[in-house]
Amino acid sequence: MKEKINFTPIDFNDWNGREIFYYFSSIAPTGYSLTFKINVTKLKRAMEDKKLKFFLAYSYVVTKSLNKQKEFKIAKENGVLGYYDTLTPLYATFHDDDKTFSLMWCEYSDDFLTFYQSYITNQKKYGDVHGILCNGIPPKNAYTVSTIPWVEFNHFAMHSFENKEYYFSICRSR
Repeated sequence: MKEKINFTPIDFNDWNGREIFYYFSSIAPTGYSLTFKINVTKLKRAMEDKKLKFFLAYSYVVTKSLNKQKEFKIAKENGVLGYYDTLTPLYATFHDDDKTFSLMWCEYSDDFLTFYQSYITNQKKYGDVHGILCNGIPPKNAYTVSTIPWVEFNHFAMHSFENKEYYFSICRSR
């Protein structure tokens, strides 16, 4: 069941973040990366014990964390600056047959098992569909989350060469 995506406009003139936002979005457009290490051993073991997919737990925890802070949900909709009530994860699904991937999204739910089931349903329905957006155009509140478990790295940065207005976090892990 698709929930309505709620977007709340920000009163730019009354917003205490307006000067910082204006500076880094208009005067000196800047992207940034933040890298930190976290120990996910307990979470990984718990998922293995329950025979659940670690990536889903990782995506859930990241999305839940981002959704707690309004500043991580800022976007522009029809030229209006605001924030979404919640973010939706957009993630890659790997195709072993030809070593390509497709992007897929599923609605976030505060309830982990509901979120988990939404992902499983999408995988069954669209997991073998090739093409960049295998389950359709993602909603406006979709942000990118992924993991590359077979590559060792300490930092990842993604840069848009089109200077599109994209303020959501891009979350990666290995």
